[in-house]
Amino acid sequence: VDLSPIPGSITYKGQPHTRLKNAPVGSRIPHEFRNQFGERISETYVIEPDRSLRIIDRHRIDGPFDD
Repeated sequence: VDLSPIPGSITYKGQPHTRLKNAPVGSRIPHEFRNQFGERISETYVIEPDRSLRIIDRHRIDGPFDD
């Protein structure tokens, strides 16, 4: 299942200009942000062979927050 980027996603406006050159292909990259509704969102990306990022998981974080 392909997940489309949403506002706040690393890849929302396209792939980042800086590529993760030192991270091995297949590495997972976590990313947390607040969406347009103020909810905390967690995404996980994987580095593809062409060094692009692909979202493989997204979920809302529920519970008490320290921020």
